[in-house]
Amino acid sequence: MVVAALLCCGLVTASPSRAAQAQAPPNATAQPDAPTPEMIALERKSAEAGDPFMQYMLGGAYDFGRGVTQDYAEAAKWYRKSADQGYAPAQFNLSALYVYGQGVPQDYVSAHMWLNLATAHSSGDQQKQYAEFRDALAAKMTAQQIAEAQLLARKWQVEFDKRKK
Repeated sequence: MVVAALLCCGLVTASPSRAAQAQAPPNATAQPDAPTPEMIALERKSAEAGDPFMQYMLGGAYDFGRGVTQDYAEAAKWYRKSADQGYAPAQFNLSALYVYGQGVPQDYVSAHMWLNLATAHSSGDQQKQYAEFRDALAAKMTAQQIAEAQLLARKWQVEFDKRKK
């Protein structure tokens, strides 16, 4: 809950690894060493072939500037490809880009939509974390914006379910 409150105050960004950094002890290593160019090339090859996990990983590389030059628009592109395949962590990270307007226009309705979907496509502690972020964001939105985000999420889910058949 603390991280969710910090999110809406702009003190941390809405990404599981960023949230973990905010809670990590001062001497803890929050992220492993940056990937090598060879690793990035392999990620890209798999991502381009449609692997949702590798699309998410490549999005993260661009989001955090790990092994590539930081580029939020490129991060949004890869997170979106993964998110469109129902991968909840990518949906969550994409929502963060919309919250802060990084690589995409700032848009709380789109952010809430992706948080709704991330929550629906996850379970356990991850689902609880995503729901907390969604609810914290909702506190900054009007009832009409929330209703619009929920409608968009339902429409997205219907289309997603059709694609899966």
